[in-house]
Amino acid sequence: MHRWVRILGACAVGVGALSACPRGGGDAVPARGATVRVRSFTDTAPVSSVAAVSPYVFAATSRGLDRWDVTTGQRLWLTADHGLPGDRVMAIALDEGRRWLWVATDGGLSRYDIEAGVFDGVAPAPTEALSAIEADVRAVAPAGPGGVWVGGPAGLAYADPQADWRLVGLAQPVTALARDRAGTLWIGTAGHGLFVHRIDGTLAQLTEADHQAVRTVRFLAEAPGGAVIVVGDAADGAQRVAIVRDGEAASFRVAPDVRWLAAARRRDELVVLTPRRLYALAAPRPGARRLRRDGARLVPLAAGTDVARSRSPFTIRAIDAPVPPGAIALAAADDRLVIGTRDQGTAVVTPGQRRVQWLRRGDLAGAGRRISVACAARADCYVATGGRTAWRFDGAAFSPIAGPPDATVFAVVAGGDGEVYALYRVGDEPRVRVARADGGFTPLDDVHIDTPGRRAGVSFAVRSPRGMVWIGLTYEDDTGQELAYGAAEVDLGLALVAYHHASRDATDLARGVLPIPITANDIAFLGDQEVWLASLEGAVRIAGRDVRVYGESDGLVSELVRGIAVTSGGIVFAATGVGVGVFDGERWSAPRPLQRAVNAVAVGADGRLWMATPRGLAVYDGARVRRLDRRRGLLSDDVRDLAIDRFGRVWALAGAGVSIVTP
Repeated sequence: MHRWVRILGACAVGVGALSACPRGGGDAVPARGATVRVRSFTDTAPVSSVAAVSPYVFAATSRGLDRWDVTTGQRLWLTADHGLPGDRVMAIALDEGRRWLWVATDGGLSRYDIEAGVFDGVAPAPTEALSAIEADVRAVAPAGPGGVWVGGPAGLAYADPQADWRLVGLAQPVTALARDRAGTLWIGTAGHGLFVHRIDGTLAQLTEADHQAVRTVRFLAEAPGGAVIVVGDAADGAQRVAIVRDGEAASFRVAPDVRWLAAARRRDELVVLTPRRLYALAAPRPGARRLRRDGARLVPLAAGTDVARSRSPFTIRAIDAPVPPGAIALAAADDRLVIGTRDQGTAVVTPGQRRVQWLRRGDLAGAGRRISVACAARADCYVATGGRTAWRFDGAAFSPIAGPPDATVFAVVAGGDGEVYALYRVGDEPRVRVARADGGFTPLDDVHIDTPGRRAGVSFAVRSPRGMVWIGLTYEDDTGQELAYGAAEVDLGLALVAYHHASRDATDLARGVLPIPITANDIAFLGDQEVWLASLEGAVRIAGRDVRVYGESDGLVSELVRGIAVTSGGIVFAATGVGVGVFDGERWSAPRPLQRAVNAVAVGADGRLWMATPRGLAVYDGARVRRLDRRRGLLSDDVRDLAIDRFGRVWALAGAGVSIVTP
């Protein structure tokens, strides 16, 4: 889910330091060798469970069920249009022999025929007691007669498409279910350990008097040799593993003490997922066993009356396959292992190979070119990348902000009143609209920004120290070509809009129109005294009503400026495709460490320059440049854009997602 890396972080003293260090000590300087946290996201809903049956992988999330064809990488989003009864998937279970997938959703139960590609719904539960189970399903498992076992906090039930619902005499909260090959149902509970429902219909509790036994079961799996693995927590919260053989359970601790997250049967092995490694449990082979540095073992907690039975019947070896960050779910099919993650979709890996095949929705960023972030609090941020919705980030996950139908959300910007505003367009209209983002969209009907064509667009949106929102504008002409339209300066409180762009109309300047290049694409502020713009005609300084454009004749490395940033000490950085130009208030320079293609720039509160580049995210301390790339947790080396929030976190738009770097 995240990685910790060390990067250089001290403003250098000596030759060339003035080009990056602020004048007059205006910015704080971090300690050298600071550690940063990198967390990356592509999908806004965690993959809570996965199932695999060739050639498909099924990924269950709180926003539906995805069916992926791993041979082509094509995704089919299974929704109500296909017969899925609800949008939020709570649990799935594969009936491999019948090639059925049981799906429990917030709208009810259904059975998916994988060969036919159709759902067969289960009628709603007929009684209040059964409805309580159906409303909050935590686990499902296929049942022998063609039905399904359903468990949740309200107990256990059986259901099938013939509307046959019945309660099983278990009132304890069910957390996990597993049906072994003999047809026995194993039932994990919260606080009450393990139960077994036998083929003859009898129900029994399998638990130990020992306080170290599993009390709250997290998951169950059938292991080689017919044993059942029970993984969960003891009464004191410590992780415990129980092995059930012939109706008797023995408890173990894991050494080293790493959390087991999920398990899946693969041929004659049981594969176990941990946060960083995959392990295989198998019956020991003949011959001496050699200890491995990367292996693990199960340590008995009590000898009991049968010492031999208290020993683990399995050897554990590490599997040579990558585990992606945020792994939480596991399935196995053929030679491949399928891993569901919290933030980055589903990974398909093959033991012995380091390559990962990613199955991702990519709904967070899509094809976005710009990222904007506005935070009401550290764990309450709004994010836009130019897609169909804005997203609200609570510090752990993203949720969509419902806007008008057919909306395109360009940017979010913080208001001086602590509120957040979204800039969007409806359909192909030539107008940019503004709404208050308050969990939904509350339109400001008296504020609108117009362009002379169709499909209005936004290249930047930033609130100035004076409280005005500056917005870079684009539009499409009749041929579909995107054209720039300068910038708009908006007073949200008074609903006033002023447009700035180069004009031949002599009356425009008198009306307050500033003659800035029409290709303005980024903005930065030096207090409330100066405004700096990036444009395809150079770097632009606005001081009062005076506008000056700096180009190559002034020493700028290139006039095709992609981004602009200013330190509080007055140093200006202009990003271009051939390097970053630095302005010290009198002249432009081109420091050697900054001679690289840069897509966007921003200055952190500590004075360091952050750069979005085709080779990763880079940070400049006045002397050296250090990079963060895919090896250090980014989704892609090609970073398109970046933004720094008011808490100092760097948000990088790269590949199909967003990485958050916390210095």
